[in-house]
Amino acid sequence: MIRVGSGCHKLISAEEAKVTSDVVTGTYLLNSISVYILFDSGASRSFISAKFVHHSSFVLEKLPVPLEVEVADSKSFLAFDIYRNCKLTIEGEDYSVDLIPMVLGEFDVVIGMDWLSSYRANIVCDRKSIQLIAPNGYEVSIQGEKRGGVVLCSLVKAMKYMNHGGQSFLAYVIDNEKVVQKLEDVPIVREFPDVFPDDLPGIPSDRDVEFKIDLIPGAKPIAKAPYRLAPSELQELMTQLQGLLDKGFIRPSISP
Repeated sequence: MIRVGSGCHKLISAEEAKVTSDVVTGTYLLNSISVYILFDSGASRSFISAKFVHHSSFVLEKLPVPLEVEVADSKSFLAFDIYRNCKLTIEGEDYSVDLIPMVLGEFDVVIGMDWLSSYRANIVCDRKSIQLIAPNGYEVSIQGEKRGGVVLCSLVKAMKYMNHGGQSFLAYVIDNEKVVQKLEDVPIVREFPDVFPDDLPGIPSDRDVEFKIDLIPGAKPIAKAPYRLAPSELQELMTQLQGLLDKGFIRPSISP
């Protein structure tokens, strides 16, 4: 917690801010620099990350009186510096904001009640938005970020959750519309159609040297009664065998 006077600001992460109803986050221009901002009605003052201390567009001034800032665990420190009249650009309108440099978490800037009240800001919790009055008198709406439907979790955190009894589920996506590549889609096949016919016409022609492996020299095919088949299965078998015989892939058995 950060306390300035009687106010306080809870340091939260960017993901926590997206689901917290009374804070709004967004990226805007500050002195023409893109910064990640947390608008928090729980902060009494507005702060900027200390990493901008040496940026040339910010003019650092000394506070007339040191400001005591109370942080978590009742610890506190004194702030001596402030950036005055920084130009915050929202929806094309420029706003002046005074920022106290300090070490922040994931945000570059925290806008507190000192700025929100000066522009009569109203946080609409259910919409994660802020309604405020611009310097020209018109009403401006700031739409905050919302957490998406998918929340990512690191492997270390996932293992920790499971070790504490959390349930885990495995889900995967199957592409049902995946196009299966056909043989004719291969360029080399289209280039030599006579080498890659749809159906083999028969066995290769006789070669000068025939290659074969005899596991047992002079062995003949064994004679074995075929399995009993249903009439339809037997007809299909005979059709396939006749086709193989016609092409010369097989030959009739000459076993006794």
